[in-house]
Amino acid sequence: MILAAGAADYGFNALWQPWPLSQLLLSHAGNSASAVLGAWLVRRFISEQPTLASVRELVGLVLLAGVVGVLPTAVNGTFMLARMNEGVDLLDNFTAWYTSDLLGVVILAPTVLVWHGVATRATERWTSKQFVEFCALLTALSLITSAAFYFQWLRQTETLYVAFPFMIWTALRFGLRGTTVAILVTTLIAQSFAALGYGALGGSALTASVKGVEIMVSLGVFAVVALLPATVFTALKMAQGRETIRTRTMTLMATGAKLPEVLDSIVAGVETELPGAMCSILLMDATGRQLKLGASPSLPPTLRDAIDGLDIGPDASLCGRAAFTKQPVIVEDVLTDPRTGAWREVAKRSGVVSCWSQPFSDSAGRLLGTFAVYHRRSCRPTDAEVQLISSAGQVAAIATERRQLEEQFLRSQRMEGIGTLAGGIAHDLNNVLTPIVISAEILRDSVNDKQSHGLLDNIEKSARRGASLVRQVLTFARGVEGSRDAIDLGEVVKEIETIVANTFPKNITFSSECDADLPKVFGNRTQLEQVLLNLCVNARDAMPGGGPLEITARSCLVDESRAKRNAGVTPGDYVEVQVKDAGIGISADVIHRIFEPFFTTKQIGQGTGLGLSTALGIVRSHDGFVEVTSKPEKGSWFRVYLPALTRSPFPVPAANLALGDSRGRGELVLFVDDELAIRQTTERLLTQSGYRVILAPHGAEALSLVERYRAELAVVITDMMMPIMGGRELIANLRSTAPDLPVITVSGYDADAHVSGAERMHHLAKPYEAADLRGMLAKLLHQHRRPRQVLPSDIPTPSSLHRGRDNLESR
Repeated sequence: MILAAGAADYGFNALWQPWPLSQLLLSHAGNSASAVLGAWLVRRFISEQPTLASVRELVGLVLLAGVVGVLPTAVNGTFMLARMNEGVDLLDNFTAWYTSDLLGVVILAPTVLVWHGVATRATERWTSKQFVEFCALLTALSLITSAAFYFQWLRQTETLYVAFPFMIWTALRFGLRGTTVAILVTTLIAQSFAALGYGALGGSALTASVKGVEIMVSLGVFAVVALLPATVFTALKMAQGRETIRTRTMTLMATGAKLPEVLDSIVAGVETELPGAMCSILLMDATGRQLKLGASPSLPPTLRDAIDGLDIGPDASLCGRAAFTKQPVIVEDVLTDPRTGAWREVAKRSGVVSCWSQPFSDSAGRLLGTFAVYHRRSCRPTDAEVQLISSAGQVAAIATERRQLEEQFLRSQRMEGIGTLAGGIAHDLNNVLTPIVISAEILRDSVNDKQSHGLLDNIEKSARRGASLVRQVLTFARGVEGSRDAIDLGEVVKEIETIVANTFPKNITFSSECDADLPKVFGNRTQLEQVLLNLCVNARDAMPGGGPLEITARSCLVDESRAKRNAGVTPGDYVEVQVKDAGIGISADVIHRIFEPFFTTKQIGQGTGLGLSTALGIVRSHDGFVEVTSKPEKGSWFRVYLPALTRSPFPVPAANLALGDSRGRGELVLFVDDELAIRQTTERLLTQSGYRVILAPHGAEALSLVERYRAELAVVITDMMMPIMGGRELIANLRSTAPDLPVITVSGYDADAHVSGAERMHHLAKPYEAADLRGMLAKLLHQHRRPRQVLPSDIPTPSSLHRGRDNLESR
């Protein structure tokens, strides 16, 4: 800036009016001081790099850089004239010098800024028709200005008013660039005629100060009035460009466009607003360690490949640094800036000279990615460009966050569908396993040789293993109710610590930390122990060479934004239990599948893939949620959130099986189940246990048998899911016809979904064992003991009646 001012002064003195070296230096000092002061005022109070794309910048330029900035030049110039010509009128010459410099600022400074700025180029592209129109407007302005400054009988100020409509038309149609061209042409014509002695100013005997004021009023006000609508129009065009990007993006999202298509649209919109710029959107991957390419339609292939997979960190280059600091990173010259790092050579080969990277985050403040702008020349973003890039980043954040929420919703729907399917399969499997378990127990009493006993043990062991697997599936599908109470998770963590210390390899170091005032949670202690133990086992398997395993428990607050990211979660106070390991981690391509049932990365035979899905089912049944973070080769962090207990719970009483003698004394039992094999095996079991049994395949027939044998009937054992009439409807009818008749419910599905109230106290889950059924029958009959009534001898036993029907059904 100082060198430019010196060159201008030297050229003026060499060609126009040679001055002594001392005066030339003094003039240069004044001009340089004016330039530095004006630039400092503009950058301090307006913009780091103004382009007059806002009214604030234009007014600030005139008031600060114009009114204040030219004072050093006017003072120095007047002082020089006073030294050259004694008796000079200081005030008159100061006014003349000041108004001349002020006119230069008002005319030349906007022109330089407008033509140097990048932001205005996008809003001012002319067609051939517009170019003809501009030439016509420029011709009209030239004629009006020529007349005003040529004819002595015309006053310039009043005559130029005629040109105002044409100038405003130029401003609205052709923006800042067209307006500055028109102002320069008008100024050149006016100054030329005045210098040649034409017009009222050229031939008058007015003092220099009066002439300066006249010209300033004529041209300065004319220029400012013309620039104002042009500036407003440019600002509106920039705002319209930002709104167009936002509207186009929202339309794409509303029509279900894929995320890459939406991001490409955002990038294309910004590149349209910033001609010559190349843009990219990088998204943070699931590990939180790298940035993956989201959109870069115009980048060279070498540059595109280089930015895909950029590391995030304090020493990373450009976008990686911006993502780490969550602050914009502006590099004007990638070849000299030390922050460029190893990316410098790639940028050089791609022809990139400058880069701006703007990070963007979701509504909760979590980083999502960065929006970067690349140029083939050295430059900095203007305020208008910063607003445009920031707005584009916000739109990209909305699109990315919405896509993440949609993917989470779809995963939740898929998991729910899998859960429903798993629950149905589990019900059928339990119906298959129940007669196997019971039959093995019945046969054991009638078999004496050891080999047969061994075979029966294997059958029973395999059936129970299958039942355990089914229970895990049910836990995933619907969660398991069980008995619940207020639980101190700190004590649960201590129990896990004992198990880990006794069973895990010694190269795994366990540590735990729990808040002293940790709130209790309401739940099933055994199930929550299973959740933490599953997570610890997974952590052990992820560290084959050993390492630290940490469990921490603390209270935390889940706000609205966090609750929305986890379906079905209510904001409030929670207890967070974190299980952290330093193992191999989970790769980004499978981390979203780890809670799917039967999905496992372990070798065949080393895992069923139900551990995490079971844990998730248990946590969800406790109204909680699970979050996971993992970095390959760095470890995994599983965080379990359970609602903190804020009121006294009312747990459902659990069924306690009766101890002692569980044999019957000839009581009549109605057993209702739609599965023939279960009816047959259970009938055999109960008969051997001292009961008499009648059978029904569904609730409707069971009601008729209750009505027929009501006086003798001691208890009803019913399945809950049956055709024609299910267990729930059967119990409802029994409560109205035989309210004092004891009922035991049986289900191979979720007890919580089909059993409620008092029935849950007398419920057996399939596959049940013989001892469980005998014990519950004995306890229930003991509570409802009454004198035994014997059936007349001429009435066939119900067992013989329904055995024939069962044989028909089995054919």
